[in-house]
Amino acid sequence: MLDQARIEKILKRLLKRNDEILELVRNKGFSEKDPLYTEHQFLSPNQLEAAKLSKELQARGFRVNEIEPAEREDGTDVWAVEASIQLSPEANAGMTEALVKLGANYDSEYCGWAVDLR
Repeated sequence: MLDQARIEKILKRLLKRNDEILELVRNKGFSEKDPLYTEHQFLSPNQLEAAKLSKELQARGFRVNEIEPAEREDGTDVWAVEASIQLSPEANAGMTEALVKLGANYDSEYCGWAVDLR
């Protein structure tokens, strides 16, 4: 499991990113409250943890789009999990802490969310 200091560092970075995404949503003329298709990314240390995380995400209403081998920037082999859900940007931003903790339960890192504003 990820230690508390690492969890806090991840959360701090993602909360800042949430502010940037919400500002972009507003600047593009979308409402923060309207449901939009969003994707969430996680990195898991191995296939088993990725599969367990995916099962939990599905139980929470997410659609798991991908579970596949990946590589961190430092060359470490990991498994990427990508899940999607239709929620407002405001709701997505509000669940960041819960998703960081969920990922940590499976020794996985929540990398954040993205929204298609085309």
